[in-house]
Amino acid sequence: MMLRSLALPVTSALGSRPMINIGQAEAGSLPHGLAWVLLAVWGVFAAKLLLALRGPPGQSGPRRVYVLAHVAVVAVYLVWPLWGAILSAGIHGLEYFFLTGRMLQPTPGETTTRLRGPRVWAAMLAVMAPIILVGVVNSPFVTLADGVTQGAATAFFLRQQPLWSLGVLATNAVVLAHYFADAFLYRFRIPRVREVTLPRLGLG
Repeated sequence: MMLRSLALPVTSALGSRPMINIGQAEAGSLPHGLAWVLLAVWGVFAAKLLLALRGPPGQSGPRRVYVLAHVAVVAVYLVWPLWGAILSAGIHGLEYFFLTGRMLQPTPGETTTRLRGPRVWAAMLAVMAPIILVGVVNSPFVTLADGVTQGAATAFFLRQQPLWSLGVLATNAVVLAHYFADAFLYRFRIPRVREVTLPRLGLG
């Protein structure tokens, strides 16, 4: 996926650049046809993985589906990197949403906490709304909308400059900060951490 993102052009069209171009492709990119070589290599790995997943009965069915979904997403990424990036980020976003939501739910001993049930999911949606918005606007969905609206979608967001760029920068900062937030939230599984932290946040 890194090779597809950094070294191969998005399409075979003349002048097409890699999906992520920070100057490394100024002198040219690798041939677009190598994407099919990468897909073939991934296909061999995927076939071996499928054989490995054919274990004894009783293995986790959802786990198999989860692994195979990721295998399919990588294949999509190697052929259509823009859509593959959307699918990969979307899966991670859903993981983050549901896992964090479950960890923020009160334990049986936390009978007085106000952050429970639908409030947890509403809080998660509110917190993630900026990231969801930026992700949608930077996705190929906007290109599809442009085809229907004669470019009106892109023109609308361009008219929001420089506020839109500032919003994207702020959202990217949140994305980087969420690595630290993950470490903090995962510790909420420890009862003593919840006992001390939630009251200090006014949620205990």
